[in-house]
Amino acid sequence: MSAEQRYKFHRTARYLLAVPMVFLFDWWAASLILVVLPFEGALRIAAFVAIFAILACVLLWYLFKNIKTLSQASCL
Repeated sequence: MSAEQRYKFHRTARYLLAVPMVFLFDWWAASLILVVLPFEGALRIAAFVAIFAILACVLLWYLFKNIKTLSQASCL
């Protein structure tokens, strides 16, 4: 396996690991936020989905924007 293939493999692995990690973190964070909000029923579900979606978008954007920098730093 050449150095370029190893680099592509590790980069892909980082992307594939980032998605479930962000999903679990967002689920946890949205649940903690909803503990303190006094919503009931459908409003509670809508608030959870909105918080979850916003957190997921922000975290995935940040990770994918910086993944090249992160992978280069880990090779040092």
